[in-house]
Amino acid sequence: MIRAGFWMGNIKELWRVALVLHALLDVITCTDLGDTEVKQRAGKCLAAEAAIMELGLEDIWNVKPLLDGKKIMSALGLEKGIPGMKEWQNHVRKWQLCHMTATAEECYEWLKDEYQHKRQSPLKMEELSVHIP
Repeated sequence: MIRAGFWMGNIKELWRVALVLHALLDVITCTDLGDTEVKQRAGKCLAAEAAIMELGLEDIWNVKPLLDGKKIMSALGLEKGIPGMKEWQNHVRKWQLCHMTATAEECYEWLKDEYQHKRQSPLKMEELSVHIP
């Protein structure tokens, strides 16, 4: 879900086109495809579209981050920006993708807890836990 959310955020409205192109490119590279194989690939494309819709990612690029840079700094107890702020923003975005119905307050509390946990242990940024439902 996280990977799909970031992918969708990058290609935006073109995600359906990308799915179809992927299916078509697969067909072009395999010259001995019969109707059954083509239908299976089309079915996979439609299944991917349905999954994206079910996850609520169809317009994820329009979803604003729950926390902006100032709120992130506040949750971290900082008054000035820090090196790696982009990583913290991405970490918040990952959490938000896994908690699509969460509030900004819930995200803020989660981030404060994660930062405290990080400060108390020698974990690296990528080791912080994003709780996937």
